[in-house]
Amino acid sequence: MMTATTTATALSATAAAQATPAAEPATACFFVVAAAEVGTMARVLEIFALRSLLPSRWHSQRVRGRGTDEVHIDVQLDMLAPDEAEKLARRLRQLVEVRQVLVSMKAVAD
Repeated sequence: MMTATTTATALSATAAAQATPAAEPATACFFVVAAAEVGTMARVLEIFALRSLLPSRWHSQRVRGRGTDEVHIDVQLDMLAPDEAEKLARRLRQLVEVRQVLVSMKAVAD
């Protein structure tokens, strides 16, 4: 049995869902800073491959600095929802070699 309060709550939740547009898939851009080790790039790529995701862009560069030897990896994936991009970023951050992961979304122009 639904009360007036339950009905009002259900209606306001429905109205809020209709008023808030769903996050549209866009291009997810990942920037990964990791230790320059032999298997680092393979482990980063594996995060995407395990989910059958093929990057539309991959650029990596070895960067040597004072006391550091890093690899910077720029990865882009087309047609990815923002929540999925965040899940991938969290998984990348769990890799031992990874020092930092930045993620941003770029929308497709109409």
